[in-house]
Amino acid sequence: MTEERFKKAVDRWKKFMLNGPLAEYTLEIDPAVAREFAAVALFLDMQTVRASGEDEKFYEGYREASSDILKFMGVEMFQDDGGKKIALVPSSADPDARARLARAMWGDV
Repeated sequence: MTEERFKKAVDRWKKFMLNGPLAEYTLEIDPAVAREFAAVALFLDMQTVRASGEDEKFYEGYREASSDILKFMGVEMFQDDGGKKIALVPSSADPDARARLARAMWGDV
């Protein structure tokens, strides 16, 4: 994927997603996440939000499929409301590592 195509995918996601309640948020992509995977993750996120206005079964199916694809690629997306950021990070099969990441982002909730 060329740099230009990657930037276009990121810009398209930002234009669609970072408005309204998310207008002040930023996007952080961990350098360990391949650009191609990040672009796919952003595309799936945008399409899932678009699908939310559709029939509930369609939305749930799309959301599940998107989640399965991201897990397969080893990518997770987190929304940090305190830090006003959305982050793409490598996923971890280790549930303790996921819990540590959640605590690091949101503290003890």
